[in-house]
Amino acid sequence: MKQLTCALLGFLASVSASTEAAEERPEPNIIHIPIFERLFVDAGVLAAWPQGNLAGPFGDIHAGVSLHFGVGLRKIPIAFGIGFHETSLTGGASASSDSGIYDVNGQTGFGRLYLSQSATVRHFDAFVRLEPDWRRVRPYLELLGGTSQIFVVSSLSATFGGTLDTTETNGDLTWEWGYGAGIHCEPLRPWVFQTGSISLVLSAGVRWMYAGPLRYLGARTELLNGHTQTVADLHEVNYRTVEPTLTIGFASRGL
Repeated sequence: MKQLTCALLGFLASVSASTEAAEERPEPNIIHIPIFERLFVDAGVLAAWPQGNLAGPFGDIHAGVSLHFGVGLRKIPIAFGIGFHETSLTGGASASSDSGIYDVNGQTGFGRLYLSQSATVRHFDAFVRLEPDWRRVRPYLELLGGTSQIFVVSSLSATFGGTLDTTETNGDLTWEWGYGAGIHCEPLRPWVFQTGSISLVLSAGVRWMYAGPLRYLGARTELLNGHTQTVADLHEVNYRTVEPTLTIGFASRGL
């Protein structure tokens, strides 16, 4: 019995010694480097200022909305993501002729002719931004490309004759690309965790957008059998805008 007790105590002592040695053994030096420094989402408003030939039928400054999702890389000054923007363009009613006798597609009358245009342009794009890995303030340059879907409603009307002609393009799909610059600010970090934080992000910027043709209704006069006739036809202009933007969003950042 005494020998059995001594053997049992020796076994427990050896187990305890091996356990202490295992606890004192250093862990392997494994370094975890996350690929993504931050994830971000933002939404905001934009102003679209038509350029070039687009300023003819849509000469005013117009409004739109935007939404972005993206990721920033750790230790590399690059962020990339996807965006959606929708812009509403309204051309108003512009006089296309002087008062007098008109003949439009076989409809005759007396008065002045007016053209009105309205368009909705939806942009779907991917972007790459060059921006430093700073926390509070980050300037950026961006390059983007994707597709645009353009909806246009045009009408030609007369002072006393009502609407003479109407045309509608239902979602012409075309290419787009653009470039821009701006600045991100992170004034607050309202949520801080053991593994990271979530910050409030305010952004301001401007971008130059280029897209394929936008078709709209126009009017021209021609001389036929000694009489002046107004003919309605479709015109095309390339989409060119300068767009200041303001957005607010959130960015999650790992420690």
